[in-house]
Amino acid sequence: MAEHKEYSCIKKTKRALAESLAHIAQSKPLNKITVKEVCEGAQLSRNAFYTHYPDINGLIEEIEKQTLDRVKEILDEFVDGEFPHNMLVSVQKLLGLLMQDKETTLMLFDNSNSTSFPEELKEILGTFFFGYFRDFNSAGFEKTYNYFYVFIAEGMIGMLRLWLQQPGSMSKEMFAYMSYVMIRRLMQLNNDSIA
Repeated sequence: MAEHKEYSCIKKTKRALAESLAHIAQSKPLNKITVKEVCEGAQLSRNAFYTHYPDINGLIEEIEKQTLDRVKEILDEFVDGEFPHNMLVSVQKLLGLLMQDKETTLMLFDNSNSTSFPEELKEILGTFFFGYFRDFNSAGFEKTYNYFYVFIAEGMIGMLRLWLQQPGSMSKEMFAYMSYVMIRRLMQLNNDSIA
């Protein structure tokens, strides 16, 4: 029981530090944020920070990894599901995850210190949808696979970023449905349509 309490306490500490960093990042570049500011925002000591992270970048890297791991888990649930229904549900769940902590998601998209989060997210999304495109279309589409991969990955990231930066512009449900419709239409390309 004591171990569970300790683990819960560590989780709570890390969450408070992550939330503080994301909140400060809304008004200040990440490379200008200090450990002291993050600790003050989280109402924790610097010792609490350094127990878990060597510096701010260590905290950012952990947030990136946790978010990407959760995205993979969501998409893995649907990878063998029935097209196209699973695509709508996977997009809805993905948006739910990214909206759950909007400040953190925006911070990760706008992290000028590292491009690893957007690039890794593009790869995860591109691979997920690319698998459907390859299976859905004929062998004659081999030359277009890479174009689809880049288009869908870059497009989804751009749409997500824009949507998150414009709160209230569109409901989560509407955004999910719009994304689903666009992806579904791309899946249904055929040789005649691009000949």
